[in-house]
Amino acid sequence: MIATDTILVSVVSGLVSGLVYALLGIGLNILVGVIGIINFAHGDFMMLASYMTLFIVYAFGVSPFVTLIAVFPVFFVFGVVVYIGFVSRIPKILTDRGFQVVFFFGVSLLMESAATLAWTGETKALPVTWESNPVIMFGGGGAPMGWFVAGALSAVAAGMAFWLVFRTNFGRSMRAVAEDMEEAQLAGVNVGRVMALSMGLSIALASVAGVVSGLIFPGLFPAVGFTNSITAFSVSVLGGLGNPVGGLAGGLVYGLVQASVTTFVSSSVSSLTTLVMIVLVMLLRPRGILPPP
Repeated sequence: MIATDTILVSVVSGLVSGLVYALLGIGLNILVGVIGIINFAHGDFMMLASYMTLFIVYAFGVSPFVTLIAVFPVFFVFGVVVYIGFVSRIPKILTDRGFQVVFFFGVSLLMESAATLAWTGETKALPVTWESNPVIMFGGGGAPMGWFVAGALSAVAAGMAFWLVFRTNFGRSMRAVAEDMEEAQLAGVNVGRVMALSMGLSIALASVAGVVSGLIFPGLFPAVGFTNSITAFSVSVLGGLGNPVGGLAGGLVYGLVQASVTTFVSSSVSSLTTLVMIVLVMLLRPRGILPPP
């Protein structure tokens, strides 16, 4: 008989990590839906944001939460610059999937190499981890307070992204470009501006995931960027590639399955289980849980 408190802790862990993964999925699906590109370096932006958080916390002695004030706008601008400086100037990125893979894989290697030069390849201790947080008790079990803070911040960031996409004029422009770029342009939408800002938003969401990851994941090293990118792509495919809401659904399912397997089977097979789940979804429901409309 599995104890109720064990089940509750597993569900909380899965929901929290799922919300963090959802930020990656939402951001990547915005890119796929609006610009039509798959950023295979997406997780590396999350990794760099974690390092930026680490630097600010130890350099200025501020709370990790405060770093969001700097990290979010910096990575938003970073995303806009990447679009204007590279994506918009190399048309093949927008039309050739194979070239996209090569280009963003190169960007991934560049960022991981830069991180290794700056911080070495050793695992760094993030400012706040599971072990250093006070435990909140519930239902006979308990979980570190950092889990709940990370989940709340991730939920707020996801909610703000959905508000922007579905409740603002800019969001309507984004959806118009995603539906038909040429018609949107004829209707007066500045397509280039929408694409640049969409990439900025996508990478800024990944940066939020990088900041809050310090509250639930115990360490940081440059190569984790590649792992994050695989997770982002898996979450997007699972939820429905190109649909931001699908990114949320995919993140939650991914996190819950991963936490359940880790708790009730073994952490050594959790990654394999999630990959098998992705393969099954692609075979049985190729467009994901919530495919784009």
